[in-house]
Amino acid sequence: MTIDAGGNLFDGDMPQPYNSIRPNTFGTSVEYTFTPTLGLGLELYYIPLRAENLKNNSYFTSDLFHLTPYLALNFINLIYNDSKSKWGIWATVGFGLAHYNSKYYLNDVQTDGVPNGLAITIPVGGLIEYNISNTFAIGIKVNYRSHNKDNLEGGTSKLLPPYTYNGVTNDFVSVGTFILRYKFGAKENNHVRNMSMDA
Repeated sequence: MTIDAGGNLFDGDMPQPYNSIRPNTFGTSVEYTFTPTLGLGLELYYIPLRAENLKNNSYFTSDLFHLTPYLALNFINLIYNDSKSKWGIWATVGFGLAHYNSKYYLNDVQTDGVPNGLAITIPVGGLIEYNISNTFAIGIKVNYRSHNKDNLEGGTSKLLPPYTYNGVTNDFVSVGTFILRYKFGAKENNHVRNMSMDA
């Protein structure tokens, strides 16, 4: 099980400056590790969004939630069968559901919005993890989360350019978090996540 905390960067029609990134993203995951190289998990993320366009004094906010089953693959144990390293380099890919409530503001007045929006999301990412003990690990996780919708900004095709919101280029979110992992049963038994393939 993990607890994740970090920030996000919106990648859509409305820009978000890098200096506006704040520690506002939280998540948790549960994972079953079948072998030292392969795991299957389920993650839940809260990803609040905000971006703005200073040219026309508009901005949007959104409360975005992701529920995503995912696969995880450990490259170190995949390449080195007898690795005794406390490090893990994992790749992850998922396929799940996004739920969001978005509001679009013009001159500080809400002029549009998407209540209870739903989208398919596909997160692809990586995780660098260090086992500080048999039971606990810490790490850094980065992923790029795509959506099959182009309206996370809370707008519709009726809005003036430059925002189309018509699905030509769908919305994406980059997420970076620090994680703390707890490995159940690792005190009493040799946990699979601490083993090598030859163990």
